[in-house]
Amino acid sequence: MGKQKVLVVAPHIDDDILGCGGSMIKHVQAGNTVYTLYVSSGGTSSVREKEAQDASEFCGIQDYFFLREKSRPIRYSQELLEKIVTVLSEVLPDYLYVPHNNETDIDHKNTCEILSEARWLYEEETNHKTKAVLYYEVWTPLSEFNYIEDITGVMDKKIACMEKFSSQLAVRNYIEAVIGLNKYRGNMTGNCDYAEVFKIKRIQDIDMFGRSKR
Repeated sequence: MGKQKVLVVAPHIDDDILGCGGSMIKHVQAGNTVYTLYVSSGGTSSVREKEAQDASEFCGIQDYFFLREKSRPIRYSQELLEKIVTVLSEVLPDYLYVPHNNETDIDHKNTCEILSEARWLYEEETNHKTKAVLYYEVWTPLSEFNYIEDITGVMDKKIACMEKFSSQLAVRNYIEAVIGLNKYRGNMTGNCDYAEVFKIKRIQDIDMFGRSKR
C-alpha cells in the first residue's frame, strides 16, 4: 500500500497533539505523510508557533500551516473558507482529523463546521475524495464514538511532544488530564493501556496503518 496523506485540523496550537497526537505518531511510523493545519495561533503567536514547529519536528510531521485567524471566537468567513480549501487542495488528504462538533469550546465547534463545508467545496473542485473524517476529542469527551486506536506503544512520545508546549503548560498543566483520558479510554474501551477514540465518518473503506484485516 502506498503512503497515505493525513491532515489534522487544529483550532489552536496544541489541540492536535492533545486530541490525536498518538494517532499522528502512529501514522508517521506507518510511513504515512502527516500535515497539521492550525487555524489560530492565539496571543504570543511567535512563541506558540515555534513550539508547534518543535513538536512537529519531534513527531516527524511533514509540514504545517498557520492561518493566524483571530480566536475567541473563530468566525466563519469566506476568506477563512477559501484558505482552508487552498490547504486541502495542496495536501489532497486521504484522512482528515478535526475536533468533534459537540465540543463546548466554540472555536472547536466552529472549526468543525467550517471544515465540513470546506471539504465539500474542495472535493467538488479537485474530484479528490477523502477516505474518512475522524472527529477527535479535546476538552469535551465524545459521548459516542466508533473507532478506537491503541496508542500504548507511543504514549511516552505523545507525552514528550506535549511537553514542547511550555508556554501553555505554564498556564494550565493539562498533561495529567490527557494521560488520564487516554488511560480511561484504553482500559474501558480498548482493552489496552492507552487509547484515543474517534467518531469516524467513512467515505471509503479504510486501512489507515496498512494492518492486516481480521
